[in-house]
Amino acid sequence: MQLSFEELSKKQLYQQQTFKLVQDYYIQLYGQAPINGVMSMELRAIYENSTKVKKGVKNLYRSIREYFITYYPLIINETVASIIKDTKDIMPQNVVIEPIISFIYEKKEGANAIGITTKSLVTLGSSKDKSVEGDFMPGDIVMVIRKGQTHDLCKNYILSGIITGKKKFKYTLITSNSSCMALSKKNVEGEYVLVYVSNIISSKREYMALLKFSDSPLAKQLMNPTPPVETEKKKVLQAVKEFHIDEGYKKLNEAQRNAVIMSLNQPLTLIQGPPGTGKTQTISCMISQFIQRGMQVLVCAPSNMAVFKLVENRHMWEHFFKNKKKWVHIHSKKPEKSDGEESTRKRKDESNRKIRPKKRIITGNSLGIQKDLIIDETDYTKSAALIDDAMAGASLVFCTLSMAASTAVSKKEFHVVIVDEVCQSIEPSSIIPLQNSVRRLVLVGDPKQLPPTIFSESNDLSVSLFERLAETITPLILDTQYRMHSDISCFPNKTFYAGKLIDGVVLESIVPMALVDTGGEQKRNRTSLYNPREIDFIEDLLPYIMDKYKSIAIITPYKEQSIRLSVNRKIINRQITVSTVDGFQGQEKDCIIVSTVRTNGIGFLNDYRRMNVALTRAKYTVIILGCVRLLEKDKIWKQLVAHLRTNLQICTRLELFRRLTNSSKMQGEGQKAELNELFRRRANSPKILSKEPEEELESPKSESAKTNGIDTDNLEADDTLAITVGTETESDEILLEKKEPIDSNISEVILSTEGTTSSTDANKATDPNAGILDDNLRKIIEMHLFKR
Repeated sequence: MQLSFEELSKKQLYQQQTFKLVQDYYIQLYGQAPINGVMSMELRAIYENSTKVKKGVKNLYRSIREYFITYYPLIINETVASIIKDTKDIMPQNVVIEPIISFIYEKKEGANAIGITTKSLVTLGSSKDKSVEGDFMPGDIVMVIRKGQTHDLCKNYILSGIITGKKKFKYTLITSNSSCMALSKKNVEGEYVLVYVSNIISSKREYMALLKFSDSPLAKQLMNPTPPVETEKKKVLQAVKEFHIDEGYKKLNEAQRNAVIMSLNQPLTLIQGPPGTGKTQTISCMISQFIQRGMQVLVCAPSNMAVFKLVENRHMWEHFFKNKKKWVHIHSKKPEKSDGEESTRKRKDESNRKIRPKKRIITGNSLGIQKDLIIDETDYTKSAALIDDAMAGASLVFCTLSMAASTAVSKKEFHVVIVDEVCQSIEPSSIIPLQNSVRRLVLVGDPKQLPPTIFSESNDLSVSLFERLAETITPLILDTQYRMHSDISCFPNKTFYAGKLIDGVVLESIVPMALVDTGGEQKRNRTSLYNPREIDFIEDLLPYIMDKYKSIAIITPYKEQSIRLSVNRKIINRQITVSTVDGFQGQEKDCIIVSTVRTNGIGFLNDYRRMNVALTRAKYTVIILGCVRLLEKDKIWKQLVAHLRTNLQICTRLELFRRLTNSSKMQGEGQKAELNELFRRRANSPKILSKEPEEELESPKSESAKTNGIDTDNLEADDTLAITVGTETESDEILLEKKEPIDSNISEVILSTEGTTSSTDANKATDPNAGILDDNLRKIIEMHLFKR
């Protein structure tokens, strides 16, 4: 739909004012942590110069000033792009408002500021929702709009601002619009409402990390990296062998052991973990080694889901937490969306929230017992005491990169920071955990998989810290994959990893790989695509695979296709996981169905990192649905089609259904255990990182002041915080409900033991409509297409 000149002008004005608003806000924050050699009065000029001369991200930086000047404009652009996207995504029926009673105008530090008094929270279109008083929080982006005109925010808003302070129903906003002066002189009660748009706490934390970066002992090494000096083999071997070898370490293969050794002996370590190569296992062993050496360890990842996976694999280190020792996990209680078009760095699509989710602190131990402590966080003193008690004595902390800037984490000192999935975060986010005491950093990721999600037009922020450093420091690559059937790993290994991966497991599969030319027609809904024929095919396919696999997932590059699949009753009733490709990185299932959707224009499919993720999630079977004619127009997809055609792995739906029907065996049963053991023995050969590596590894190319109280601005405004603290005997879980940055009382204490299980009902079916194959063709399929 084409916009009118008036509508276009209004949207452009909103974008311009948002740029000014963000700059004003960041200039105010600059005073909290000024950088030597950069004056606050320079900040506007630095940004303006960046719009005229495109310099891009460098591999090396000579000074903090040069580093700051590079990333400051990029953070502003990304913050603004995120706000604009959130504004466009708000649906009229989900607008969250507070009716305004009065305005009070004041001029503050070169920017317009306004005090707004409101009544209570109202959600339009939902009369059943309970009101929540004073729901907006510092860091929220809000708009002032006339009552009844919330159907088009960009067109009808009067002013927008960032909440910088709050007391009950009274908010302080910084705004770029001078019309707030006129509003303050009117009797406005009943005429205007305050509308929630977005939240920029994550962006603010990235900006504050940039300001504080010069305080880090690792700053010089990260700006101007130099290849590490190799440690003497004898010294390293003796240190590990004599004092700290445990069962977990013994189970690692050569590359995994070398990764652990490197992390113990140098301040900066880069580890590349291709799909299924056991990076989580390696990180767990790393944690074990650091804890045994008495170090304080902070483990981070861009998303709550990635952090959960690290905590779940705690069997290697949990037994070290005895007496008063604790491990702590801070996380969001609200389930995280596995949506490819949503950033793992920021909280998206929050405009439909009615009530702010609670924050949690979970305390855990080696027995796995957990307690939930819910806190009404309106009492600074009591909340601070509870958090301090939970964190006291904790030598191991897990949280997201953004949460590392919260007061609960930032005031604690750490010796080591481990960042997993680092290639999925922008560099300013990756440096958030680097506090003054951190002198050792381990970055784990894979530049051949998904990059950070970026909303701004520039691609500069898509270069992760790992990728930039890898231009100078060669990462250690974990080279043995234990997940996939060899037919599945073959193409990704050859195409994305130069054939350097070893298959560490031998699996049987009735259909390792299959490409079905489904055709159909792609259709559009708002900004995403879907393909009804592929959905129909999946419905028909399910009866043939439900009794063959213990776990099944359907993944697609497109949000709309994912939504339509996830609400399909035939799929829901079978408890099958549905996700975008982006939301499924790091996960695996026995069988993966890849719905490519497109029949016209290659679109998302030309992102080869997304393609790599899609092809490497399955253990036994990958079934790709797509338009072969279209796929062959892309260079890499054409190579995949040729690879599958050579191995007779392109088939019709009837061929696929018949082969699946003829086998009744559940995949995973009757594996060749002796061959698996042989592979593992080879991988576990007792070699040590040598001074002269046998083969040169490929270099991948590709917020807040520390206080004794709770800083509500630094706690995530919309996520649920949880801290899991573990000792030898029990684990506690404390829930923090974030309300007002003033006094509070504990409202409820819940003691519980949590655990999750999942199961899939097997539904065996026959194929009444299957065609009859020629005997010769059947033999060919038996021999080549469906290798046993």
